[in-house]
Amino acid sequence: MPAKKRRVKALEASMIDAYIQDLDCNYLKTDDVFRTTEPPEIGDTVHSVQMRESDGEVAFFQQLTKSIQPFSLRETGNSVWALGEKQWVNKQDYVRNHDVKDPGNTIAVTFVETKVLTAGITVPLLQRFIARRFDGENSIVHTWKFITEAKGVFDGMQMDETGWCRFLPSLDDSQPGTTVEMCIRRVPVYFRACGT
Repeated sequence: MPAKKRRVKALEASMIDAYIQDLDCNYLKTDDVFRTTEPPEIGDTVHSVQMRESDGEVAFFQQLTKSIQPFSLRETGNSVWALGEKQWVNKQDYVRNHDVKDPGNTIAVTFVETKVLTAGITVPLLQRFIARRFDGENSIVHTWKFITEAKGVFDGMQMDETGWCRFLPSLDDSQPGTTVEMCIRRVPVYFRACGT
């Protein structure tokens, strides 16, 4: 393998490891994330924009959803995990990284998605999806990062999505099954070259 290719592969592995560590930390914040947000009614989705106090700029866009699935906790959590594993396998340049900590509970994939804008410009998007599953006695939590890097004319633009999905046994006797709570935060990131 050429030296440049080895360096790129080592850099990618380091990035994946850093994202996995970040997801482990995010898991520890799960209760706080759902406790400090206004929970939606079952079946609803709530969108909001969180601003930074320091400069008034957008900190992140947030989406909260809550639903009840008519299946057991394990069936629901495992089905959603299986979907996450298979969701992008047919994408261009799909690569699954199996050399990760706890591969049975970690997904790390990269792929390219090409978008054609209304002006006819083709924009390749490098996508990274990294997810971790935490299986507790009375809950299952999935945390993930979905990073999109634009290339071509939009080189330097990035979207960073962080998500939590918590599965709990439903406490509503009229709707038995599993309560699914999801929080997604999207952060737009812009990189500028020196002097621009």
